[in-house]
Amino acid sequence: PALTPGHATDKTAREFEAMFVSEMMTHMFETVEVDPVFGGGHGEQMFRSFMVQEYGKQIAQGPGIGISDRIRDMLIEMQQRQVINE
Repeated sequence: PALTPGHATDKTAREFEAMFVSEMMTHMFETVEVDPVFGGGHGEQMFRSFMVQEYGKQIAQGPGIGISDRIRDMLIEMQQRQVINE
């Protein structure tokens, strides 16, 4: 099916929320030590950023933290202003 303008805007807003959540979680995980008993080590440190990115994506795909709704509304408002000013 074709993407509607609302669908693309929703997708963009969710991607922004995922990026924002991932960035916040990155700072949180900086204070968490790598657990040598359950894997850990250098490998976990190397791949932790990928794990945090996926956490952010999963959180944004669910109910999220509410940022995507506001971002979507702002994007729509900006698009409407642009159309009016043209």
